[in-house]
Amino acid sequence: IVHICLWIINSECSKHMTSNRALLTNFVEKFLGTVRFGNHDFAVIAGYGDVVIDGADLLTGDRSSNLYAISLNEVASNSSTCLLAKASSSQSWLWHQRLSHLNFTTINNLVKNNLVQGLPKMKFEKDHLCFACEQGKIHRKHHKSKTDFASNKPLYLLYMDLCGPMRIQNINGKRYVLVVVDDYSRYTWVFFLHSNDEASEVIISFI
Repeated sequence: IVHICLWIINSECSKHMTSNRALLTNFVEKFLGTVRFGNHDFAVIAGYGDVVIDGADLLTGDRSSNLYAISLNEVASNSSTCLLAKASSSQSWLWHQRLSHLNFTTINNLVKNNLVQGLPKMKFEKDHLCFACEQGKIHRKHHKSKTDFASNKPLYLLYMDLCGPMRIQNINGKRYVLVVVDDYSRYTWVFFLHSNDEASEVIISFI
């Protein structure tokens, strides 16, 4: 019978624990308190010791305050092993949005050249279309210029549009704009008003 003990060492943990005392050397038996697990069970911390790890060094890093900082670019020179991490779909789209909907080719170039602090050293892939990007790239179909006019002489037909109130008033304190366009000549008049009640008076005076 072969008993396999799988124990994952996490570089982000300041302390590790195991239920297999045989893995520890220089073990010191000492009560250090208790630990609580995710299922709300408790276990006694019975002591501490050292762990000897035999094998090839795939990654190297520096330790600071009991934490190891490891970069995926730092692979041991005497090893032919190369590690490649692929970002999950949720990670890819999260960074796509964080970087103002930047395209994935450019995001991978940022990772390759280490240009953004905090950007995971992973391969980002586009697995579906981004609705916001597609909407932003849509162009409105151009309308042909009008060649046939309904009138055959100036001032025969006028188009008027009253707009307001504007959020910012002009230098004279006016927030409304009345625009008058002649159908035949396309000549345009613009009137600035304090209120929309002034429109009828301006139109009568204009006509």
